[in-house]
Amino acid sequence: ARGRLAELWKQLTVLDGLVVGPYAAGPQLTEADSALWPTLSGCCVYICPKFGWVSGTSGTDPRAHGG
Repeated sequence: ARGRLAELWKQLTVLDGLVVGPYAAGPQLTEADSALWPTLSGCCVYICPKFGWVSGTSGTDPRAHGG
């Protein structure tokens, strides 16, 4: 499981470097956002709690609330 988690982290880091913002492909909501949403929300809902991580929507990250 540790290897898979490391690979997930690696790929999420790659995605983070590609995101232009505020949405995945720039200023407009696109199909890229629709494709990423199920994976990223699944990480927050299922993976983060399993490892004791707090998701970015907990109020500690101002970007999660448009700040």
